[in-house]
Amino acid sequence: MRYLRFVSLILVFHIVAASAQAQTGDWRAVRNLPPGAYLSVKTHYRFTCIFRNATDDKLVCGRTGRFIGEGSSEMKVARQDVREVRFDHMDHGNPVIGALIGGGLGAVGGARDGTGVRDHVTGAVLIGGFGALLGAGIAWAIPIFHRTIIYKR
Repeated sequence: MRYLRFVSLILVFHIVAASAQAQTGDWRAVRNLPPGAYLSVKTHYRFTCIFRNATDDKLVCGRTGRFIGEGSSEMKVARQDVREVRFDHMDHGNPVIGALIGGGLGAVGGARDGTGVRDHVTGAVLIGGFGALLGAGIAWAIPIFHRTIIYKR
């Protein structure tokens, strides 16, 4: 029962925090960014880039090294395709936090399912390890924490 309350509390906190973030539709905020800023840009998909410049019509970014294909190091995105621009999220912090949460929940669940002392420890280690891997993977794919929104349409 405590577990369910804890998970519910975390979900409510995330929903409230996400809705409380400032949202702006002012493209001038994007144009005034300093070159070299790490951004997360959402079009019909989300990608990260290094800001170079922005005009009234487009956003120009450099690649961050997370892209598989080689080619031009410059990306140009039409302003009409940009749904959201925010400072890039914490790449390393999210998987670590996800691993800690998943590992902790897995360890607690694994320890509760055993019948003897050895079973409790084995279950905590095995299920906790699996929970840590699962939590890190989910937090990497779906970031837990985001940075400030600069532009949102």
